[in-house]
Amino acid sequence: MENKKNPKLNLEKKRTIFFQFGMIIALIIVLYSFDFKTDLNSVDEMKIENIDEIEEAPPISIMQIKKPQAPIPKIKKIELEKIILVDDEIEDSNLEIIDSEANLDEEITFNSIDEMDEEIDDSTPFIVVEEMPIYNPKRNLTYQEGLEDLHASLNRVVKYPAIAQESNIQGKVFLKFVVTRTGDIQNISVLRGVDPVLNNEAIRALKKMGKFQPGMQRGKPVNVWFTCFINFILQ
Repeated sequence: MENKKNPKLNLEKKRTIFFQFGMIIALIIVLYSFDFKTDLNSVDEMKIENIDEIEEAPPISIMQIKKPQAPIPKIKKIELEKIILVDDEIEDSNLEIIDSEANLDEEITFNSIDEMDEEIDDSTPFIVVEEMPIYNPKRNLTYQEGLEDLHASLNRVVKYPAIAQESNIQGKVFLKFVVTRTGDIQNISVLRGVDPVLNNEAIRALKKMGKFQPGMQRGKPVNVWFTCFINFILQ
């Protein structure tokens, strides 16, 4: 296509001239700004009014409200009556004490201490008795020795389930059971378990244990609650 613009009117040729004129004007403005000075000594006149002519504000009075004082309670005098001393011994031997609700014809029977002991329900297991059960009395003489022997025997009998080992399951299984009057183990239950696999293995191991020396209460063998635990640890 042919260029229809007149080459004489092309402003691109005069671009450098316009740029130079612009730079010269900007330089003149910058130089003029450096030469510009302000007279700091000239201060405008300030008018100060006379303080005496200012009207004083009326004083503000604040009234103090007195709180009503609570009446002081009056203290009553305490009069002490004279104490009459009475002899402990009563000379009148004819004095009789009769219960108004009692039937004179009814006979009163008192049970002996032995009869009261027989009324205790031995079927209900005790929590604490005078003599606690002793595990394997042939080898142990005290409750503490029997408890240590019981834990050692459980550790020998128990077998760590393979499923629990593969699943990395471990922890303590707490068991609760009754030591009967004959020394047998009954009513086994899990107080706090870890996993059904470990709980069942703990119950199985406890059923393999031997007899106890039964607990004694008032010289009689009774049923006693007993607790123990088995600690399953992966090594």
